[in-house]
Amino acid sequence: MKVRWIFLFLLVLMASIQPIPAISSAVAQAHLGTIDFYMNVLPENYSSHVDVDIMVTVAGKWSVWTTIPRDMPLEAIRVVSGRAGFSVGPLIVGLKENPFYFNLTVYGEGKARIAFRYTHPYTLLVDDRRGLLLSPLIMFSETLTSKISVSLPFDSVEIIEGEPYPLNVKVLGGRTVMEFSGTSSGRIAMILRLDVEDKDVVLRRGELRFEVPEIYSDAIGPVLDYVENIYSGNLTELFDLRMGTLQFHFYVPEHLSQLTIGGYTPYMGRTMGDIYVNLLYIRGLDGQLELISIHELVHRMLHKAGIEPDPLLWVHEGFAEYLSITMTAGLPASKSRMEDLEYVAAQLKGYYGFVEGWRPGSYVEDVGRYYAASYAVISHLAKMYGGLDLYRRFFKLLKTEKVRDTPDFIKVLSMAAGENLTPIFKNWGFEGIRWPQIPPLLE
Repeated sequence: MKVRWIFLFLLVLMASIQPIPAISSAVAQAHLGTIDFYMNVLPENYSSHVDVDIMVTVAGKWSVWTTIPRDMPLEAIRVVSGRAGFSVGPLIVGLKENPFYFNLTVYGEGKARIAFRYTHPYTLLVDDRRGLLLSPLIMFSETLTSKISVSLPFDSVEIIEGEPYPLNVKVLGGRTVMEFSGTSSGRIAMILRLDVEDKDVVLRRGELRFEVPEIYSDAIGPVLDYVENIYSGNLTELFDLRMGTLQFHFYVPEHLSQLTIGGYTPYMGRTMGDIYVNLLYIRGLDGQLELISIHELVHRMLHKAGIEPDPLLWVHEGFAEYLSITMTAGLPASKSRMEDLEYVAAQLKGYYGFVEGWRPGSYVEDVGRYYAASYAVISHLAKMYGGLDLYRRFFKLLKTEKVRDTPDFIKVLSMAAGENLTPIFKNWGFEGIRWPQIPPLLE
């Protein structure tokens, strides 16, 4: 049986985890000095200590820059030799302020050396003898030549994928050290095979079961509590149903191409599988894992309520986006996700009907437009007709009404709204093969 997938794509990637795969080896045209990064991955939880050393080797006035975590104390910055000062400001990437990093500008006159250290969480994620290494953001002046070293607490490491691959790999004192060189911004992203065992544990929260690599169980615990509270206290009442035992799997990606997928739920034609959540997003904004988990949970609840992803993928994604954002309101990840969707939706200028032909497994250009348009329909209708109360009435109607396609959806939603919504959908560019026959509406 062919398996189709419902994916949660993060349209604008969180800056803390976005891979920038190329670290160029081109020679800088105006050379001011060197910048060295040394990442020492710790064996306890695979976070890392990152030591950065900037050496300016020219006479006269100069200015260089790099990135530092927002939570790094400025007292950690040391002028080791020479005369230098520094300033800190926002880091703008892709017209958006990075929520995790600042721009550190260092300036001075004559030769100087500046150094600092910070701790980077979850540099390496490990599960089932597999590791995902994703470095902190490495950005700096092109006038500096860089050397980057990563030290792993294993004496045996096999590189499965690498962006980039290291120039040199050696084993020193039971640790594997990989060396890279480059002068432009980027990250180091690698899939590794490791000689380390880490078992999964199953954590129970009411009807929900969460399979998590044991090393991350304490960190993930509050996420699971939040998701179960939303499920039992909000979603079951909204949908007027319970799921029974439901399984979540928190996983480490097997390929670099999977980094931007926040989570997924297999769809096998009339049935849906367990929920899978990308553990990489433990490094995202506060609330990111909660947002993804609830998004995928909504897919499962919609399916049990009688709405199939095929042919109603746009309905699934619209509800999954709207409800996950609504249920995590107040968390930074929710605000960021809403802003990203609304920004894309605004470019569509009220034309959303192109989502009608969206199907699981189908390829579409610029999938972000489809998520944004689907969200816009569900969120706009909520604003117009009573918020969650509209959908509470809609899900109650599903006890007796069938929703097999977009016209059925418009019909039942019109019944819930107490108004024929066909003109609104026509205005949004929906061109259903047939328009629904709306039953008489009560005042």
